[in-house]
Amino acid sequence: MDLNKLNLGEAEIFRQIADHSHLGIWVLNPQGLVVYFNEAAVKIWAGSLFAGPESYGDFKAWDIETGKQLASEDWGAWKVMMNDETVIDQLLRIERFDGEMGMILNSAIPIKDEKGKLTAILVMNHDVTELKASEARQEEIVRIVSHDLKNPLHAILMSSQLLQQKVEMLVSTGNIKKLHHYAGIITSSATVCMGIVKDILDMAKLEKGPFEVESSQFLASALLNSLRPIYDPLADYRNIALNWEISPAIEIYGDRERIFQVISNIVGNAIKFTPDSGKISVMCSENEKEVLFQVSDTGPGIQCEHLKKIFQKNYQVQEKPTSTGLGLYIAEMIISAHGGKIWVESHPGQGSKFFFTLPRK
Repeated sequence: MDLNKLNLGEAEIFRQIADHSHLGIWVLNPQGLVVYFNEAAVKIWAGSLFAGPESYGDFKAWDIETGKQLASEDWGAWKVMMNDETVIDQLLRIERFDGEMGMILNSAIPIKDEKGKLTAILVMNHDVTELKASEARQEEIVRIVSHDLKNPLHAILMSSQLLQQKVEMLVSTGNIKKLHHYAGIITSSATVCMGIVKDILDMAKLEKGPFEVESSQFLASALLNSLRPIYDPLADYRNIALNWEISPAIEIYGDRERIFQVISNIVGNAIKFTPDSGKISVMCSENEKEVLFQVSDTGPGIQCEHLKKIFQKNYQVQEKPTSTGLGLYIAEMIISAHGGKIWVESHPGQGSKFFFTLPRK
């Protein structure tokens, strides 16, 4: 299929089909030299930075299954030329000419004349970068749902079963405190589940655009007091001393639901990582310009190399992840949208202190 051997009508039809195709289309002669490529091929390999197909060495790709970087003989076109093979949908990770990474399905098909002689090699690149990214996000959601929701849902199930079994005895003996304890665990665990779902939904919103906040004036004490029914039972269950140091007069101007989400995430993490019989303090103070929140714990602390990365998307401090890795990333987005700052101070074995500020106005 040498384009030069096609008559004008055939060549024009081929070019029109190729020019309107979303597939990157290449035509190579029997010696492996590129004689034609369309605009989609240039776009897939990075547009204006594309220097031209002088050799296979200019193109960097890795086989997804093996992780091996492709040598010249590993490309589909080479297999067609040397071994008379047909390669269909070889999944490759590629490095574009601008340095960005992508993924393609690479196919190479021999074009032969009526005598069976190879006259050209047709190569097609299907850019599946976004498709594979979407599949990865879907897999991540499944992982989150199956892993992160398992523990709080188990706590809800166990507490509700215990309530069903013991409610009559607890009521008859007047053990209202124990009733509140089980009900508190159910409420707290359900709130954790809702937080995970909210993180997933917020992540989807962040991929479409920046955070938007709806600000109003409210008291810091009212905000923190709304957290106590959720986290006091969880701390009590683990024998963790959870102290709330709240000034009744501090006012905040911001998105109450979003700020609630930030504090809830930080306090929830503190309870998760603080050992039994530990201590957690939640404090709020102010000066002329800003309101400062601080959550301190007696957990294991955070290694120095993790401190600068802890607010990155999907970053996990532990080798075996125990959360979505989205909470602190979203928290930073929320605080930044308010014009504030968020940071952490920690040393291994000495616990952690999370801070964030909000402008007074």
